[in-house]
Amino acid sequence: MFRRLSLSRDTLALVLAGGRVDELAALTVHRPKAAMPFGGLYRVIDCVLTNLAASGINRVGILSQYRPLSLMDHVRNGKYWDLSGYRRGLSFLPPHTGETDADWYKGTADALYQNCAFIEHNRRNLTLIVSGDHIYRMDYRGLFDLHMQSQSDLTIAVTPVPETETQRFGQVKVGLDGLVQEYLEKPVKPISNLASMTVYLFNTDVLLSELRQNAKTGKTFQIYDEILPDLVKRGRVSAFIHNGYWAYSRSLEAYFRANMDCLGSKPVVDLEQWELHTNHDIGRIGDHPPLQSGTKSDIKNSIVSPGCIIKGKVINSILSPMVFVDEGSEIVDSVVMEGVRVGTGSIIHRAMLDKYVSIGNNVRLGRKFTHSESDSQTIPGLLECGISVVGKRAKIDDGMVIGCNVLIYPDSQPKHQLGLRVQDGTTVHLEK
Repeated sequence: MFRRLSLSRDTLALVLAGGRVDELAALTVHRPKAAMPFGGLYRVIDCVLTNLAASGINRVGILSQYRPLSLMDHVRNGKYWDLSGYRRGLSFLPPHTGETDADWYKGTADALYQNCAFIEHNRRNLTLIVSGDHIYRMDYRGLFDLHMQSQSDLTIAVTPVPETETQRFGQVKVGLDGLVQEYLEKPVKPISNLASMTVYLFNTDVLLSELRQNAKTGKTFQIYDEILPDLVKRGRVSAFIHNGYWAYSRSLEAYFRANMDCLGSKPVVDLEQWELHTNHDIGRIGDHPPLQSGTKSDIKNSIVSPGCIIKGKVINSILSPMVFVDEGSEIVDSVVMEGVRVGTGSIIHRAMLDKYVSIGNNVRLGRKFTHSESDSQTIPGLLECGISVVGKRAKIDDGMVIGCNVLIYPDSQPKHQLGLRVQDGTTVHLEK
C-alpha cells in the first residue's frame, strides 16, 4: 500500500555550518559564521534550527569544521530546539580521519559525501540540506509540499534579490512550469534575480548517487559548482520561491545590516514574531539579572539585553547581555556583544565590538571622528561602509581616537603599536 510521505517523519536535515570567510575578518577568528551573535540574545544558527524544529523535522546533523567549539557549546545536544529525545536527535559531524592523516572537508559536496554513512544510518526518503549561516524564517512544509506535487529529484529554495546584488549569489532561471531551467554560481551576467538560499530538498537516493559520482569526478567538490548545475541538466529540479526576509551574513556590512534590521517600531526582522529558540545557559548559572539603567541614562530605538548596566546613552544599537556603559558615554548605530565594558565619557559611533572588548575612558571610536573615510587596507571593497570592527578581548586605552573602516583583531592593544590615534582604514593585528 502506498504510504504518503510526511516532512517530519521522512526527512533528515543536514546543516552546513563549518565555514569561515575572510570577509568577516576579526569576528570569525575564533568561531564559524553560524556561531556569530545576532539580535542581542541569539546566534545566527538559531534561525535555521528554529525553522527545522517548527517544521517538525526531528533528526538533524550539523557538519562542522572550522573552530567548532563555540558552536558545539551553544547547540549542545539540541534540547533548546526540542531536538533531543526519543526518536529525535542532533549530531555534530566533523571531518572523518583518513588512513594516513586528517581528511578535511574539501567542499560542501565532499562534506556530505564523507557523511554518506550517517545518511544511510538515519535513512529517510528525503534529505534537507540547509546553510547554518543564513538569517531567515521559513516553514519548510511549503517547500516539502511543492517537492511532492512536482515529483522532483530536488527542490531549491530561492528568493528575489535586488539587481545590484545578484552577482553575490548563485542564480536560478525558472520556467513557467516552476522547474529550474538553469543554475549558475555568481555569474558576471545575471540570468535572473532569483538567488539560491542554500536550501535543498533532495530525494535521498538521488543525493547519494550524486555525491558518490562527484567524489569520483569532482574538481571543486562543491554542491553549487558541480552537483546543482549538472542535475538541472539531467534531472527534474523545481524552485520554491521565498518572499520573506533573507540575509546572508557573508560580509561585515551584510552582517551589520541584518542586526540593524531588528530595530524600529516595525522592524524588518521582528524577533518577537520569529520566536527564535536559543541557548541562554552558556557559561553561567541561572538567568541574567534585569537591565539596570542609571538616572542619567538614555536608551532609544535599541535592543538592550538582560544583564546590561546602562548609565550613559544607547541609540539605534543592539547590546548583548552583560554590557556595561558608564556615565557620559554614548553608543550610537552599533552592535555590541556580550561582556563589553565602556568607560566614562567615551563615544562609540557605527561600530561592532566583539565579546569582552574593553573600552577605556574618553575614547572616540568610529565614523563620527573622521573625515577621509579610507577603505580598509586589508580588505578593501569589503570594509568601506564606515564601520569599525573591534575583535574579541581587545583593549582600547583611555583617550584613544579611532577612525572608521578600522579593523582591530582579537586580543590586540592598538595603543602599544600606534599610539593614541588610529587612522581610517587601519588594521591592527595582535603583536607576536
